Amino acid sequence: MGADRRKSPSKEDDHEMTGERLLTIPNLVIRGLYVAHLRKRLLPLGTDQDEGRRRARELYAEGRIEPLCRFVEKKLFVLFKNRDYRWMNEFSLRMAFLTLLHNDLLYMIDTEEEIERGYADLVMIVRPDMRRFSILDIVLDFKYVALKEARVTAEAARSLEEGAVRALPAVEAAFSAVRKQLSRYAQGLRNKYGETLRLRTFAVVSLGFERIVGGEVRSEGRGGRREEGEGSEGVRE
Repeated sequence: MGADRRKSPSKEDDHEMTGERLLTIPNLVIRGLYVAHLRKRLLPLGTDQDEGRRRARELYAEGRIEPLCRFVEKKLFVLFKNRDYRWMNEFSLRMAFLTLLHNDLLYMIDTEEEIERGYADLVMIVRPDMRRFSILDIVLDFKYVALKEARVTAEAARSLEEGAVRALPAVEAAFSAVRKQLSRYAQGLRNKYGETLRLRTFAVVSLGFERIVGGEVRSEGRGGRREEGEGSEGVRE
């Protein structure tokens, strides 16, 4: 008798049999349509959509994250109600930024990509045919700090100066954790993509859904040189 050549069930087959596959976005095209639909729902005014695109462009063309943070804080966070706090977490924060940053013409975009035994929240790698343009490869990592953890009320959080938000111990601890993660992710991506990478890494910390602070995390540049700024693991606003 010949060998039985029937294909063994794969993990994908198992997912289909249990229905798990039905709960995932089936492909990148559908994901793009979903994000575009969500963006229109959250920002019904064309002027707000245009401003959102400008703020996203400031990040991937100039490496400036603070204008995008301010936009999310002013235009998206105001849509949340007090009852939404029970659902607010880093996933919600990531989705808010993904809604504005998603651009599958320029980027290969991945969420929770496994890098160096960790999972990067949002990775945006310039498509090979788009490297002729002056745009950046980007990694963002998000942290959500609950108001209770920071020991402030929503009203107090809204009244704080940005420097005071950054100085809160819980926010400082969140930035410290993100710096360490981004350092590993940056090294892993440089190992994978080599010298073609124009990588910039950014930390974003949310204080409830009242405030957002962000900054670029400086790491070793190409050839092992340290980037100018606060050293190997500093955060530049």
